[in-house]
Amino acid sequence: AENNRVSYLTDESVLNKAMTSVNGFKFADLWEGRIPEGKSHSEADMSLASYLAFWCGGDIEQMDRLFRRSGLMRDKWDRAQSGSTYGEITLNRAVANASAFYKPINITCESAIDLTESHPENGWVFHRYRG
Repeated sequence: AENNRVSYLTDESVLNKAMTSVNGFKFADLWEGRIPEGKSHSEADMSLASYLAFWCGGDIEQMDRLFRRSGLMRDKWDRAQSGSTYGEITLNRAVANASAFYKPINITCESAIDLTESHPENGWVFHRYRG
């Protein structure tokens, strides 16, 4: 199933924000391939996919690109399953179950310029409005 969601963040900004967020330690563990105690590898896959769904704004292509760089990546990701692949099904399910997606705060042009000059690592996309 195709979706037309587009991320506001670069791949590196996604990783930076996810790792420095409130649940950053959980994301980092999954990213490094550490499976939480009592969870299966598939449950860990879904947990990481859910974090990626939020930070990537539901952008499946970006989620897939990042998941492939993670410590959880394995051959099963590309295994054919139900006319799709295990990875694609996992990512689509994570997006379908997401209650929210990351979106940058709306700010004025002046503060956008101040913020990007002082914090270029934020990687936010700003829209300039003419009044």
